[in-house]
Amino acid sequence: MSEPTDFTEAGKIFEQSMKDALAHIDKVAADLAVQQEKAIDDQIAAKDELSNIRREAEKISAEAIEQHRKKYDENVRQDLLLHLTKNLIMAGRSVEDIFLWLEVKEDVILRAWSELGFTKLGDHVAHVIYDDMGKAGDVIFYRDDISLRFPYEFGAGLTLATVYVPTEEQWTAKTKLPVEDRMPILEFIAKRILRDQAKGHLYKIENDHIKIFLL
Repeated sequence: MSEPTDFTEAGKIFEQSMKDALAHIDKVAADLAVQQEKAIDDQIAAKDELSNIRREAEKISAEAIEQHRKKYDENVRQDLLLHLTKNLIMAGRSVEDIFLWLEVKEDVILRAWSELGFTKLGDHVAHVIYDDMGKAGDVIFYRDDISLRFPYEFGAGLTLATVYVPTEEQWTAKTKLPVEDRMPILEFIAKRILRDQAKGHLYKIENDHIKIFLL
């Protein structure tokens, strides 16, 4: 009769295997807990970083909006100053008055002159516009320090128009300018009239008028 099988050794091996398996499971569980904690920490850190990014983005956005608003406000201010400067120039106010009243920079004056059509005349800049009242009107001469009005009327035949100006004897009393300024100003006005209103015509400066005519 054979000997009974001894399961003691196998039982020991099985028991050890179970212990090893349980130990491995415990280690895996511990590692998983660590990973879960790390994942939670990473999630919290990510949320904090996202909050920081959002706050920074809001700050940058607010700063950008404020910069844009300031730039817009400054552009509006500069446009308004330019508009006021043009109006004062065309009202005959001197550059000194405009600087005093508006406290504008020189480039605003220069831009206003340029946009209005002022060009150099001796040591000054000047411009001419026309106040048309039908068969007559005024030629308005602007210089950076003064404005002068000279009446005109349309003519007949070869004479297009006659612009009435002070004589040499009347010039200083009526314009408050030295007589040596008279001919440069009248020449400037006559040439502007031909350029603006009477292309192909000629002009002649007489004692008390400028005649615009055709030959």
